[in-house]
Amino acid sequence: MKSTEQIQQKICLANQKSELDRGRAVKIGVFSPNTIEVSIRPSKGRAVFALVEKPDAVKLIHQIAAALGCKATIEKTDTLFEHFNPTAER
Repeated sequence: MKSTEQIQQKICLANQKSELDRGRAVKIGVFSPNTIEVSIRPSKGRAVFALVEKPDAVKLIHQIAAALGCKATIEKTDTLFEHFNPTAER
């Protein structure tokens, strides 16, 4: 049987490792007209990213708002992806 001290040391090491893997910064970018890229950078190590389609991005916005205890209102703008249209007037 393991002693309580050994178990506590293992838990402490696991907590330290999880702190190193925890995301510290989030960056959002446009990948394509219908997809955004969400990058998460931990304090050490390589960043991870996910490509998110428009409907899932809207769900993510609402999930973040719910976690904050509020509601998000989203309005579509005509200029949202204007920079992808080469014929758009500038």
